Amino acid sequence: SPRVAVTWLRTVLSDDAPHNNINEEDDTDTTSNNDDDVPNLVGLADEDDLFKWRLAVRDFGHNLIAWEEYATLHNSLPHGWDSLFASSRNGIQGLRLLGNMLDYAPSRRISAAEALVGQYLNAGCDADPPPELPPAMPFSIMSHVQRWKKDREVHDGECRLEDLFTRVIAVELLGWPLVGLTLESTASSEKGGVQVKSVVEGSDAAKLELQVEDSLLAIGSIDVENEPLEHVMEILEQWAIDKPVPMLLVRDSD
Repeated sequence: SPRVAVTWLRTVLSDDAPHNNINEEDDTDTTSNNDDDVPNLVGLADEDDLFKWRLAVRDFGHNLIAWEEYATLHNSLPHGWDSLFASSRNGIQGLRLLGNMLDYAPSRRISAAEALVGQYLNAGCDADPPPELPPAMPFSIMSHVQRWKKDREVHDGECRLEDLFTRVIAVELLGWPLVGLTLESTASSEKGGVQVKSVVEGSDAAKLELQVEDSLLAIGSIDVENEPLEHVMEILEQWAIDKPVPMLLVRDSD
């Protein structure tokens, strides 16, 4: 699974951003080297860039989601990351799948059969259920036996056709602090989550037609659907003041 995930990322993020700050007369690059000011322009096609990225994820305990949150706040995401993962619910689901495939512990990684019926690859809930695992073999490595014996659930017990009942709204607020918009914990969810508490009339949030009880799905490509309010506020408080805040919100369909 990790090798498949890395290969897929390298394929879809193979392009670098065009370098527009090259002085044609002397071929000098006038782009600043300050990582906090200038976004990373590099994709993952180059072996060196891919190796550096894998080391960066390793430094976060092979936790893709933790690395991605840090990289978002420090403008060091690979080129194309936001457009791939931050623009839709499907992108966030794809990021969740990749994070699971890259999990350091083999016993926690998703299997190929489970991935095929998961929300990213089986959005229509029409795939056949995964086959039953074969009986455990008396192997010398006990962890393999334990993994075969372990019962694993797919979809938390059910397949959800979310797009039939909700829709995702993509907005970009001017920056932190959020003017005219307050957030609160989602009281109806046991897993956590944040929703819109109030929208001030005439504010940018109101002009973007945000509504009370819209649920926050992602900030940029940072998945916050099940995160507590405290963590969401920590992310926003680290956001650059003059940097727009892209958000994905989920609203019940009319």
